[in-house]
Amino acid sequence: HTHATDINNSGGSVNEKEFRAMLVKSPGNKPQRIVILANLREEIDNVNNNFLTNMTKEENLKEITFFSSDVWNTTSPDDFRPLPMWGESESTFVLTDNTTSDDIGKIYMIRSIARVDVGIKINANGDPEGLGDLFKISDIKLYNTNSSGTAAPHMANYDNQNKKVTAPSLPESVTPNPVLGHELTPPGDGLMRSIYISEADNIQVGAHEDITCLVIGGYYNYATNKSWYRIDFLDKSVNDGTLLNILRNHRYRVNITSVDGPGYDDEDTAFRSKSVNMNTEIVAWDEGDLNEIVFDGQYQL
Repeated sequence: HTHATDINNSGGSVNEKEFRAMLVKSPGNKPQRIVILANLREEIDNVNNNFLTNMTKEENLKEITFFSSDVWNTTSPDDFRPLPMWGESESTFVLTDNTTSDDIGKIYMIRSIARVDVGIKINANGDPEGLGDLFKISDIKLYNTNSSGTAAPHMANYDNQNKKVTAPSLPESVTPNPVLGHELTPPGDGLMRSIYISEADNIQVGAHEDITCLVIGGYYNYATNKSWYRIDFLDKSVNDGTLLNILRNHRYRVNITSVDGPGYDDEDTAFRSKSVNMNTEIVAWDEGDLNEIVFDGQYQL
């Protein structure tokens, strides 16, 4: 493996970077596949001694994991943590002195974690419009998120043709986090582009108190005490509200469409109970479909 150097913006789309990497020529003209991992340098270096030449590519990649036991800081310059990503070349190549990046072609990168947006009455522009003073969010808490994730998906869980993951790829040993909390000060209408979590297999876990879920705290109808509401990741287009797995490179938009009354008095009771008095729509989509991004310095399309 090698570290990239001279990393800089290419002056094109917001999702383009230029960098240099010293590659080893193919011994005996044997083909090689190129794997790129971004924002995982320390995690790779920590397990460098575990890489063995008699291991498969996937066995080596499974060694590279990252911790997600704290709130992922993507907004504050203090302790900022960029998002881990993975991608690899579709074809194999015999690398020579004359091989160029054009010979290798595009390598599509996917984010190794999922994004969760929470808002009240999210409009077509993706912004929460809110319910006025009827309800304001003060806390967004995540229960049963996993404390670590894998840099790369397991190949059995990845549709290479469509560049999509089909199931979560978890580390061999993974434990659930204590509660991860986001506080809105002052209380507001939502939190967008701020919540990132590792993959989770909600479908396999299944149990109410063990699946990854949200607990929302807020003030209903001018009350001075907080009300607490549980939100499960459910596909409500299905009659029984089928549980959704948490998948890398996916965005989960949790849209609170209405609040009809107060919730539970404390967050633990809300977590252990069914949701009451809060109606939601959850839309999940794979951001791997969004390969063409235009950025003018202020807006992203």
